Amino acid sequence: MNRSRSLFVFAFPLAAFASAQQVHVVAPSAGPGVDFTSISAAVAAAQDGDLVLVKSGTYAPFQIQSKGVHVVEDAGADARIGIGGAGICSVSNTLADQTAWLHGFASASPLDFAIDACTGPVLLTGLTWTSGTAGSRMTASDAVMLRSCSFTGAAGHSDCTWVGSACACSQLHAGAPGLFATDSRISVHSSVLNGGYGLSASGLWPCFYSATPGGPGLLLANSRALMQSICHGGPGGAGIKLLDGTCAELGAPGAAGVLATDAASHIDFTGPFVSAADGAGGLPPCGSVAPSAPDYDGPQSGIGVIGYLPTLLAPAVVREGQSATLSGRALPGFTLLAVSGQADLLEIPGLLGWAVPTAPALFALPTTPPGGLGLVDYSLTLPITELGAGVDFVIVHAQVIQLDTSGTGRVGESRPIALLDAQF
Repeated sequence: MNRSRSLFVFAFPLAAFASAQQVHVVAPSAGPGVDFTSISAAVAAAQDGDLVLVKSGTYAPFQIQSKGVHVVEDAGADARIGIGGAGICSVSNTLADQTAWLHGFASASPLDFAIDACTGPVLLTGLTWTSGTAGSRMTASDAVMLRSCSFTGAAGHSDCTWVGSACACSQLHAGAPGLFATDSRISVHSSVLNGGYGLSASGLWPCFYSATPGGPGLLLANSRALMQSICHGGPGGAGIKLLDGTCAELGAPGAAGVLATDAASHIDFTGPFVSAADGAGGLPPCGSVAPSAPDYDGPQSGIGVIGYLPTLLAPAVVREGQSATLSGRALPGFTLLAVSGQADLLEIPGLLGWAVPTAPALFALPTTPPGGLGLVDYSLTLPITELGAGVDFVIVHAQVIQLDTSGTGRVGESRPIALLDAQF
């Protein structure tokens, strides 16, 4: 596809996607072009469909409630979450026509993360998160989509406290899941989910306690997941070896990469990217007495293997006058780029994977010959021209859809892209 053709087809849908929403710029210090110095204040002021553009800095946790807002780290910025605030970052109670998008943030310290009771799509891209003790969880949410994220569960810990000269331990906690989905549907692409390490045994007077297991990379309860990502179970806590070589305490077992708690849960894998962790032995031979979990632990009827799905990489923020390069890999066949102004998690009979853009415009993608893995690479550079008078930004959703050489339709990962007016 030549450059003039690329410009024409990409410029066509932008007018249809344009709207009158606002951009709210957040930076740690007030100054020209800065609207807010906290993300929470910007989210509170934002209306449905608005964009909160966050510059480099460390910010307090924020919560999005009952509105569809895009909270996006600016291109090239390093925005971190974790000072002060309520101790949790969350999105809750969105309606079907409200889309929330969080992009680019990292937790500055262990911090809880939650998606709760969201009927509308929740898009998480480029997040790097280590959870607090409550973990990172998705509850009663219909369409949660992770792209290029890393979620790590909290390490196991004890609730031991001093009572006079004694040590009282009310509870010992295992490593937390990298992600815990309850009554939800999620799709996870190009991401890593790591279960937390178990708590190591303690032989220090007066607090004696046993090791605890690691946490699964992904824990499912009455939920369904599409997984084209890596899931690692967390290692179990280490045991205790005495000076005479005997074991005072054994280590705990490692966790499964994916653990399903019930037969109602289902996971569709696209490849062998799931692994359990070994039990941590501390100093041999004080390893776990119990075998570690399998890579997938749960009802075998809840597993589907659907094979390779097309991948997609795209910038999250692009300004007028710049170009967006979209690239990825697919199986040999006929490959299309779908571009839409809306996103929803859908299942289309006859296609492998879940569809995201609704009412998309479709454009053929150029590809190179298959490489060593039998996959074809594609790359398309799209110049971003004038968005239109009075238009501050446009959100588009791009996704690769393919018909492979066997005639099987495959729906790959999607990516939201914020196209910004050059003034920001």
